[in-house]
Amino acid sequence: MNDSFENKLIALSEKTFNKQLQNIDEDVLQRLRQSRQNAVEVAQMQVKTKSNAITVSFPSWLSPVSTATAFASIALIASSLWIQPVIQAELTASPLEDISMLMTSDEFELYENLDFYIWLEDEDNAS
Repeated sequence: MNDSFENKLIALSEKTFNKQLQNIDEDVLQRLRQSRQNAVEVAQMQVKTKSNAITVSFPSWLSPVSTATAFASIALIASSLWIQPVIQAELTASPLEDISMLMTSDEFELYENLDFYIWLEDEDNAS
């Protein structure tokens, strides 16, 4: 596009806009003025805070609550990660203990009734 065409388009747009502006109802004009006033007030508040970022206001109690929740979550995760390896170490037996149990013939009776012992333990845990 060349500059003369753009200038003509802008002039025609302004002329059409101004004609249409004269035909607007008073109620619509009042709402536009109110919206413009609100926008100016918001812009002035943002200039006062000297912030280019979007400003969002939160309730004053939200900051301490969110901080406490974050610390509690971190403490819970840290403690669960710290305790978990200890529990896993207690539950796993070394492979040498398993081999020694299999090599002795005395403890085969235990393995013959292993299903019964598992069922018995489940019943104890359930009650």
